[in-house]
Amino acid sequence: MFTKKQLVEEVFDKAKRESGKSTKNGLSEYLVITLEEKVSLSISERTLIRYYDTYVINSTKKNEIEIDSNTLDKLSQYLSYRCFEHFVNPNEFVLDGVEAANVHRPIGVYQDLTKVVEGGLHINIHNMIRLPDFIKNNKGMSLGITGALLASGSFAHFNGSFQKNDHMYWNGVEYKLTTAQDRNPKHAVIPLDTVQFKYFKKITRPDTLDLDNGLNKVWYSKYRNKVEFFTMDGTNPDNHKELKPVSEGILEKYAGKKTTEK
Repeated sequence: MFTKKQLVEEVFDKAKRESGKSTKNGLSEYLVITLEEKVSLSISERTLIRYYDTYVINSTKKNEIEIDSNTLDKLSQYLSYRCFEHFVNPNEFVLDGVEAANVHRPIGVYQDLTKVVEGGLHINIHNMIRLPDFIKNNKGMSLGITGALLASGSFAHFNGSFQKNDHMYWNGVEYKLTTAQDRNPKHAVIPLDTVQFKYFKKITRPDTLDLDNGLNKVWYSKYRNKVEFFTMDGTNPDNHKELKPVSEGILEKYAGKKTTEK
């Protein structure tokens, strides 16, 4: 059973990985902005610090601070779960595709599935279905055929082990899906973040930016006199510099159409 304590710990752990910050104040400051942007949760830095003090530092304290159901759901969504109930009981939910790939704990899968493979083979499921329901609804299908489906890739790809696209890498412009087993030396593989995967892009045509479509909508990094623009807040994957919201001055100096004097 996964508790509120584990939820708060995982939220701050993810914030630490994303922001590079390590203090509770720094992490709380980061979460105030990130939770608002990613899951539409308006929460104060002071409240987040209280959660951290209660559930992370004083984890054995009996008088826990109450967290309302909406906040529990939103914090769970930040971790790529549908709601707090999904976080607590992940095996009760059935997901598929990219959404399922970002959930770290096994979900919607018959827990004894690994018993059909000897030698301790680690199995990751790509298409998330409940095997008991599948077998129940296909009573005429033998276990041999079920095994053939597994081997053929109807449930997952087989390449020495069952793999799923639950990781990603930056290709210079956007994130691309890959597996944890990706050994391409040019790929800096990291766990999949569905929000960054979908929305974080480098703007390759800064000449199209102006005050209307750039101000309060675009972020930038400046490194070695090179300015690059991005579609959301975070860090520049190429140099790990923290992004900043663009200002009128930055847009006027480094973006928009440039005219040359004759």
